[in-house]
Amino acid sequence: MKRHFSDEELIAAIMEGGSNMEAGMRFLYDHSRYKEDVLRWLEVKGAPFDAANDVFQDGVRYLILNVRDEKFRGTSSLKTYLFRICVNLWNSQYRRRKRLEEIKLDLPAMEEMASAPDEILEYKEQASLLTEVLSQLGKSCKEVLGLWSLNYSMAEIAQKVGYKSDGMARKKKYDCFKKLMKLLQDRPDLMEDLLNNR
Repeated sequence: MKRHFSDEELIAAIMEGGSNMEAGMRFLYDHSRYKEDVLRWLEVKGAPFDAANDVFQDGVRYLILNVRDEKFRGTSSLKTYLFRICVNLWNSQYRRRKRLEEIKLDLPAMEEMASAPDEILEYKEQASLLTEVLSQLGKSCKEVLGLWSLNYSMAEIAQKVGYKSDGMARKKKYDCFKKLMKLLQDRPDLMEDLLNNR
């Protein structure tokens, strides 16, 4: 098996696919310092081993897609490019985790809720109202806006929902948001209920 690939050879292998790409990926995973350098950086940033491996694998998938879509311009080495992809993926995950932590902090503690049944009822009413509003937008809009509200990047939303590009996800988010605003304009009672239940 070939134990070294130049950037040009690796790009050619990715473009050809099949056994050539498999050999290129084996080099990338087992015989290059690509993976080692990414995992070391992620370890410094506090990523657990499994999460770091997942980020690297996702990074390789994006690298392959970007090479095939000719988004890689060759202004840096493939190693630097892959490293930047992995850094961006980790930063997106970090922002998402921080957002989830903020949401959890905003939720009342169980002890507080137990002593205030009227607050539990208010939260249930608001959750029910939000579900009603979002269900009127349709399943795909509900999913896209839900992911967007949790700070998923457009590329991640495209991947999760099954769109071909982050541009398509961005357009869908824009259309869904417009639809949501129109719905709230047409139904001022919903807007009023949402504001009153805050």
